[in-house]
Amino acid sequence: AAGDAAEVARFAHSLKGLAANFDAIACRDAAQLVEQIGFSNDLSNASPKIDQLKEQVTALLDALKSELE
Repeated sequence: AAGDAAEVARFAHSLKGLAANFDAIACRDAAQLVEQIGFSNDLSNASPKIDQLKEQVTALLDALKSELE
């Protein structure tokens, strides 16, 4: 929201590592794409990719919750 591309890249990088730890390949790939967008310093088309990443994170969280139940 603040338009900070470096922060987007850092956050996506962290999520990429977390997703990789859980073998959540789709989530990892979505995070990697957002990370690359952040590194490009051009967030003009980032919203759809960030939305996809949010969907993947939600799916990962749901899967983890169901494993705990």
